[in-house]
Amino acid sequence: MTDYEQLYPMHVGDDDVETKPVTPKKRIGILMFLVVMLSIAIPIAFSWLFLEDLSPLTVLVLNTLLITVGAILIPTLIHIFKGRRIIDTYNMGRLPWNQVIPCVLFGIGLCFAALILSNILMGIYEHFGADLSAFSGSELPDLRDPVNFIVTVICICVAPAVCEELLCRSAILYSLRTKGMYSAALWSGLYFALLHTNFVNLPMYIALGFIFGIIAYKTRSVFSTMIVHFFYNFMVILLQLLASDATPSAQSSSIGITTVDFWVSLSFLATVAAAFLVPATIMFIKNCRKNDIAYSGNDAVTVYDEYNSVGDMSVPTGKGFIVASMIILMVLTGSTVLSL
Repeated sequence: MTDYEQLYPMHVGDDDVETKPVTPKKRIGILMFLVVMLSIAIPIAFSWLFLEDLSPLTVLVLNTLLITVGAILIPTLIHIFKGRRIIDTYNMGRLPWNQVIPCVLFGIGLCFAALILSNILMGIYEHFGADLSAFSGSELPDLRDPVNFIVTVICICVAPAVCEELLCRSAILYSLRTKGMYSAALWSGLYFALLHTNFVNLPMYIALGFIFGIIAYKTRSVFSTMIVHFFYNFMVILLQLLASDATPSAQSSSIGITTVDFWVSLSFLATVAAAFLVPATIMFIKNCRKNDIAYSGNDAVTVYDEYNSVGDMSVPTGKGFIVASMIILMVLTGSTVLSL
């Protein structure tokens, strides 16, 4: 078997005669540009719904259906299913069971670590006199209601964990795999951050996206970061529920610490984050080494073993579309500076 056949196994049709390579035919840049355009166009097209007059739960569901599913998931699935054997491509291999627990711990620990960075950023902005009242987050439904809580978990935890990870850590990360682990993780993380169009917490999203990329790259499975992403968002919901006031309208998607001393709070968050991240990292690295040994002795996964071993047979990335989508996203996120 040639190197090309190992990298791109041939799909045999029903007649066992025609063969088709599973090489992705569409440039990843087109997908990125399309997602950006849809994310902008869909809310404008449905502006007649007068979202401000609807309940927070209805707005949350509509945003999930229009943006997370409509603008992100559907274009990504169309792009991914261009390949016939997607388990051999697009970072969609089986997740080893020994990596499930570390991924859960990563999700919880990263939530507290992100709170540290977010509060530091908020403190810096406020020190320079920035007004952050407009960036306190969108209103959430009353999380104390069981139905609202379940729907919120589906919309904020399940949907983004699946849709955003398929885009950023499956399609994008896979197509940039020949750049090396750190480069692919950085670029996919940068796109992940810009996609949130949140200038205030942009450094936090870049850091999270980079870490997610490393995890997905090392596990060879996007399902690992789906787990991390889910538990990260789930912890945000739980903390929001615990921090909620008696009035449901006082809840928001951002969590600020104002009741205790700032540095004491950061120390507490750092302790909690370390309690989850340290054992998660140790288990993750140890299991990666075990899995690498198992992979090296399995001929069935040789096509998926090392991303950067494919040399010149890299998937075209459509640099023009990538640059265009990056510029548009940076304009959207940078425009918030005018409101600070």
